[in-house]
Amino acid sequence: MENFKKYILDINNKNEFSEVSLFWKKEYKNFEFENKFDFIPSDEEIKNLRTWNKRRAMGNGDSDQIKWGKESYIRLLKAFPKEQKLTEYINNLKESDMGNPVKVKTHLGNFSGMFYLNIIQTYILYNAISNFYTTDKPLDICEIGAGWGQCCEILNQKLSLSSYTTIDLKETLVLSYLNALHNFDNSDIQLIMNEKQKKYNFCVPENIYHLENSNNQYDIFINCYSFQEMSKQNVISYVNFIKKKLKRNGLFISINSWGYDRYEIKDFSDLQLHNFEFIDIFNDPRSIGCKQLVVVCKNVEHNREININKLNSMALDLRDNKIKKEDFLKNIYI
Repeated sequence: MENFKKYILDINNKNEFSEVSLFWKKEYKNFEFENKFDFIPSDEEIKNLRTWNKRRAMGNGDSDQIKWGKESYIRLLKAFPKEQKLTEYINNLKESDMGNPVKVKTHLGNFSGMFYLNIIQTYILYNAISNFYTTDKPLDICEIGAGWGQCCEILNQKLSLSSYTTIDLKETLVLSYLNALHNFDNSDIQLIMNEKQKKYNFCVPENIYHLENSNNQYDIFINCYSFQEMSKQNVISYVNFIKKKLKRNGLFISINSWGYDRYEIKDFSDLQLHNFEFIDIFNDPRSIGCKQLVVVCKNVEHNREININKLNSMALDLRDNKIKKEDFLKNIYI
């Protein structure tokens, strides 16, 4: 981890992307991150990272990992009860043993609770990309807010990738970076310190300008359960970055919520998705508690003008299953 520590030490500039939201300030207290490198596990802690007590609030679920694994498996079945292609999608999927995850064997495979949930997420992403974009060539994908990096781990097995770039706060980037070191050829991994990029790239918000200034453009941007945890200004900055770096007719896939007390994102429009063309929208089948909408957007040259008041009210109605997505897509425009 010395390379990662040096990478963090070299960060010396704050910008509009690196703002830490109120939500994450509270999370850091839960993690007990008090000193500069508290969030970086030791070599001994890495061995059991998936059950490391300092990550109990970081997507690791119930302290009873067997129970959580069984519950996540049931959530997967409920998410796609009539989807015959799900078994085909899961076939030959493998979860890495990085951090010694506690796995539960079912008829679908031998996976941890987290992996079962990320199968739901990536199956949605995979279908959106397959239905609304071309997969006949290797893809350049950028994910903002990747958590443990399992989205990359799974999509790497399901799609042909030219590159996969992860942007995240340093406290979380360490997790996806460690996962990549375990899963991929280390010569293909790059911590972004300049415009040099490889197949698997990892970037803290403070260094995004290196990505902005490079000639690389992306086919797909992904943001799942991350914009909802940011400030509105932070989201605006990221959307401006996405607009600049997403290829024409490229996809931005968002799975986020809004309006809950613990979040600063209060209205659907605060997610800034109206800066793109809506091509699909539906309730996230993974959601429990806070409800999210899956939104598939396209980066077109001229967006149709949207009525923001209608957008916000109809997004709530859609989330509450009061209207169909066809009604939303037809009636949000001026």
